[in-house]
Amino acid sequence: MQRAEAFMSRGVGNDSGSDSEQYRESNDEVFEEQEKAQQIDANGVDSSCVDGVHKPKVSTWGVFPRPDNISKAYGGGRTIPRGGLQPREETEEDRKKAQRTKALLDSYRTAMGIDTKREEQHRETVLEAIAKSRKLLKDSRPYEAVRLLESVKEYVSTKSELGGELHMELALALEVVGRTEDARELYAELRKSPVSRIASKAKQLSFGFSAMQELKLDSDGGAGLKVMDFNLPDLAKLSTARRYDTTYFRESERSEAEIRERLELSQPTDDQKRVNQAVFTAFVTIITAIALNIFVLRG
Repeated sequence: MQRAEAFMSRGVGNDSGSDSEQYRESNDEVFEEQEKAQQIDANGVDSSCVDGVHKPKVSTWGVFPRPDNISKAYGGGRTIPRGGLQPREETEEDRKKAQRTKALLDSYRTAMGIDTKREEQHRETVLEAIAKSRKLLKDSRPYEAVRLLESVKEYVSTKSELGGELHMELALALEVVGRTEDARELYAELRKSPVSRIASKAKQLSFGFSAMQELKLDSDGGAGLKVMDFNLPDLAKLSTARRYDTTYFRESERSEAEIRERLELSQPTDDQKRVNQAVFTAFVTIITAIALNIFVLRG
């Protein structure tokens, strides 16, 4: 109705021969003035914008109040120069902000039971233990891997990334040696890790226990395989990969001494050597006599 009155007031319908675009522009101006007049109350205050907060009348641009000038309130209007934004110099305020952030992170980790200082002090030891345990598992020496990992697990927490890696290797080694209940508890603890990669891997590995229960295959019932729990000698030095070391007498002698020491075999004494020589001589004499008798009988 207002648009029709505006057209009528501007002479719409008269035969003045003016262009239609002029009528359209004048009509839009009148309509905007009327809408603005409706928003201003008796005191001359814009009801749609109070204290710099704009309250939309329609839901086209949202129904919640927002700043009248969004760019001024939240920033904006920055021009990116050619070549990109150049990094600005670090100010004292930036350093204080970084220190506050670090303090908040340290307090959070402390509340989670993560001792970052202790982990950093023993990081190299823990990483070395993880690498050695993986090699021991490949060499079929799981008990040694368990003992090695348990000796350093006190330095880390299951909530940190480094601690998650170590406890994951420990859980795998425990599962190999038959301590499935301990491994299951570790997997359950690692599933709560804030590190998504550790938590996801623990969830995948713990699924095997659920599968065994569904299939009625419980390795804790005594039907599972038993792993020998004693120290075997390290025979890697006698493998074919080191066959050329036998050309050195001293190296071979030292390797034999190490193996005898691990097997707790003592070196033969002089009396034992004389007894062995006498037995060998008697054996050779008997064999020679038997051979001569056979030769005489045939002759």
